[in-house]
Amino acid sequence: MADIRYKVIQFFTGRVLILSLVLVSLFSSGSAALSPPSLRCISVLPNGNINLDWVVNSDTGSVFGGYHIYFSNNISGPFAIIDSIFAYATTSYIHTGVNANNSSYYYYIKTRDGCCSNYSLSSDTLKSIRLILTPQSNEVVRINWNRIHTPPLPTTVSGMKVQKDIPGPAFANFITSIDTTIQDTNYFCNQFINYRVVIDDASGCQSISSIDGELFRDTKGPSKPILDTVSVDIGSGEGIITWLPDSSPDTQGYVIYEFNGVSYDSIGAVFGINNLFFQYALSDASNLSEVFSVAAFDSCKNLSSLADNHNTIFLEGQFSKCDAAAELSWNEYVNMAGLNRYEIWYRVNSGSWVRDGFVPPNVLNYTLNLTQPGGLYEILIRAKGAIGTSSSSNIISLTADLFNYPDYLYIRSASVSGNNVNVLVFADPAADVKKYRLYRSENGISGFTLIAEQPYSPVSTITFTDVSADPDIRSYYYKVTATDSCGVETFSDNIARTVHLSVSSDGGPINFLEWNDYGGWPGPTGYFNIYRVVNGAIQTPQFANVINGVLTFTDDVSSLGGVLDEYCYVVEALEEQINTYGFIDSAFSNIACVVQEPFVFIPNAFTPGGKNPVFKPVVVFGDPTTYDLVVFNRWGQRVFESSNPSYGWDGSYEGEACPTGIYIYQVIFKGFNQKEINRTGTLMLLK
Repeated sequence: MADIRYKVIQFFTGRVLILSLVLVSLFSSGSAALSPPSLRCISVLPNGNINLDWVVNSDTGSVFGGYHIYFSNNISGPFAIIDSIFAYATTSYIHTGVNANNSSYYYYIKTRDGCCSNYSLSSDTLKSIRLILTPQSNEVVRINWNRIHTPPLPTTVSGMKVQKDIPGPAFANFITSIDTTIQDTNYFCNQFINYRVVIDDASGCQSISSIDGELFRDTKGPSKPILDTVSVDIGSGEGIITWLPDSSPDTQGYVIYEFNGVSYDSIGAVFGINNLFFQYALSDASNLSEVFSVAAFDSCKNLSSLADNHNTIFLEGQFSKCDAAAELSWNEYVNMAGLNRYEIWYRVNSGSWVRDGFVPPNVLNYTLNLTQPGGLYEILIRAKGAIGTSSSSNIISLTADLFNYPDYLYIRSASVSGNNVNVLVFADPAADVKKYRLYRSENGISGFTLIAEQPYSPVSTITFTDVSADPDIRSYYYKVTATDSCGVETFSDNIARTVHLSVSSDGGPINFLEWNDYGGWPGPTGYFNIYRVVNGAIQTPQFANVINGVLTFTDDVSSLGGVLDEYCYVVEALEEQINTYGFIDSAFSNIACVVQEPFVFIPNAFTPGGKNPVFKPVVVFGDPTTYDLVVFNRWGQRVFESSNPSYGWDGSYEGEACPTGIYIYQVIFKGFNQKEINRTGTLMLLK
C-alpha cells in the first residue's frame, strides 16, 4: 500500500497536499480493509485449557500487526484481549488456566495492521463444548453438550461424533448425532466410562468437548436369550441345547436349565458370549421328552430372564405285523421359530438315512411302511423351521418281522374217493400261516364256499377231505387259502377240478363212458386210465386207456356173460409230465355204474342124451336170486321146476324119461335194474 500511495502523490504533483489528506483520511478509517482469520475449531484439553484453531486469510497488502484473541465467559461480554500473536502464519492458540471442564467460554479473533493500529472486524464467536452426563439409572445416562456455533459454521461437518472410553487405549466413536442430547446404556458390573464429543471441520481441525464420566453399576442383567433348538444327538441319545448370541455386550456366559415339571434345575454352564452349545451328559431324551431353557449371566453375575422353553421330540412307535408298518407318534415341538413340518427319516441295517415323507406341524403321527423282511429299521423325526432350524428326536429301532407269505400254495390233485373228495396240497412250510382253508365251487368262477379248515403244521404236504361233496352228481372246483394271524388269506396258485364220470347203456351190451378233463395242473393231462370196479374194488391193472383230449369210451360187455348186477367204472387222469413244482400227479373220478337191460335166450327144443341134452334158458343181466323156471306137460302136469339159472331140465320126471313131445315152460326173473321178465312158450323134447 505504501508504494501505491507514493505513486499517486507523484502523479498528482499539483495536488500533493489535497491527495495526501484524502489518503490519510482513507487509511485512518481503513479497518474495513482488514479481515479476521476464520476461527474454525475450539477444543477443551484434558487439563481444562482451550485450544483454538483458525484459517488465515490472504494477505491484503497491509503491514501485519498481529492477531488479538478475545475471551469472555458470557456471550454478551464483556470480551477481553487475552493474548496477541504477531506471526501471520500462526493458526492455533492454547488458552491456559481456564478450567473449561467446568464451564463453557466464548472466543473470537481480530486482525490488527502494523502501521496505524487499525483492527479488523471480529471473527465468528465460538463457544467451548461442555459435556454434561446426567445419570438416569445404574445403567443409563443422558448426555448433553452445546454446539460451538449456532447455526453451525458452513465448514462444520454434519453430524457430531460421540465417543467413550470403556476404558481403552483411546476414545472410540459409538454414535454420530445431529442432536445435542442422547442417551446411552451400559451393562457393566462396576465400570467408569468417560465421554466426549468431537465435531469435525472441513479444514481438518476438530472441536473437542470437555470430558465427563460416570460409574456404571449393572444390576439388571443381560437380555433374555433366545433358544435356537433343542435336539437329541443321533449317536449318544443325549439332549443338545443351542441358542443365539445374547444381545448384551457384557454377557459372559450362559447357565443351562432343565425343567422338571415344577422347577428349573441347573444342569451346567458355558463361558463366553459366543459359546452357544451344550450337550447334556445325564440326558434321558431316549425315554422321554425333556424341557430346557437358558439364562445369560454378565460380569456382575447378574442372570437374565429364562429363555422360552424348548422341548426335545420324544418318538414312540409300534410295529404292526398285520399292516407291515411302524405306527409312529411323537410330542409337539414347542417354540421353534416358524415350525414348518415334521420329517420322517429312517435307515435299514445301519445304511444311509432316507427321508420317507413329512407332515404339517399340526400332525403328530405317521405310518411308515416296512418293506425289508427282517430288517432293523432305525427311525427318527426331524422338526424343520422356516428359517432353516432343525431338531431331531430320539431314535427308535424296530425289526421288520414281516409276514412270510407262502412262496407256493399248490393243489397237486383233487381226487374222488368214494363219496368224498381228497384234495392234496403242496404248501410252503416256512410261511407265516395260522390255518389253511378249503373252498369249493360248482362253476369255478363264483360261489366258492368254505368247506374245511385245519391249523398250520410245518409240513409241505396237506390233505383235505371234502365229506360234504356229492361227486357222483357233478364235478367240483377247489381252491385253497393260507390265512395269517391277521386274517389275510393268500390264495392257492391254482384251482383244481375233479373228474366226473357218467356211464350209460342203450339197452344192448354196450356201455358208454363220458367224463370231463381234470383241471388245475400247469400242463395238460397226459392220458386217462379206465378201470372196472367190482364190489367197490378197483380192478387193476386198467383194462383200457385213452390219450389226452379223448373224454369218452365204449365198453362192449357182451363177452362178460351178463352175470354182473351192474357195471362200474372209474377213470384216472394222469399228468403229462413233471410240472414246475416237481411233481407228476394223478386224480381219480367218481365210480360210475350202469345196469344193463335183462334178457333171456330160450331154446325151443332139446335132445336128452344128445347134442343139447338139457333145456336151460340163458339169462343175461338177470338177478339169479329172482329166477324161477317151470315146465308143464300137455296135460298141465308140472314136470320140472328150478330157481337156479345154472340148473336145467334133463327131460325126466321123477327119475323116468319123459316121452317125446311138446312141453310148456314159464321163466320168471328180474333184471338188476329190477325189471321183471316173464316168458312162456313151448319146447320140443326130441329123442
